[in-house]
Amino acid sequence: MKKHLPSGADVIVWKVTGSLIALVLLFLALAGAIRPLPLAVLIVFYCIAGVLGLIVIAGFLARPVQYEVRDDSITIRRSSPFSSITIPKSSIKAIRHIELGSFKPAVAALPWVFGYVGRFRNGELGSFSMFATNIKGEVVFIDAGEKYVISPGNSRRFVHDVSGKR
Repeated sequence: MKKHLPSGADVIVWKVTGSLIALVLLFLALAGAIRPLPLAVLIVFYCIAGVLGLIVIAGFLARPVQYEVRDDSITIRRSSPFSSITIPKSSIKAIRHIELGSFKPAVAALPWVFGYVGRFRNGELGSFSMFATNIKGEVVFIDAGEKYVISPGNSRRFVHDVSGKR
């Protein structure tokens, strides 16, 4: 088994993640600093901070932690409670480097919070699942019936490790 770490987070990921964390802290600070606040306003502040905090936590847990290349499969490891995704090598129709360019979130995506996780789409690939932390430069596209985009730190080595064992 060969392990590959995701590439470091890109600037967009850090800006969006940092902004969400700052908003959580801002709402908590405002709720504690402004006295006396009516109970209804205080509840609204805490609810907004809670929802934003849950988005940050979910993004952190759903992000790719590691990509593993085994003799018979590729595994995208994520934190608990999110399950890892295993792609059998026998189902892979194509694997290649791509420059993603433009894309937009489809349903149930957590874009830009500790990475790009969820369903996305673009003109070239159509709809795909992305488990990446950095979309600048090269990412790896895997077509195994389901389409995946991932961002191993060394994408050329990853493709070599996958295709060299088939």
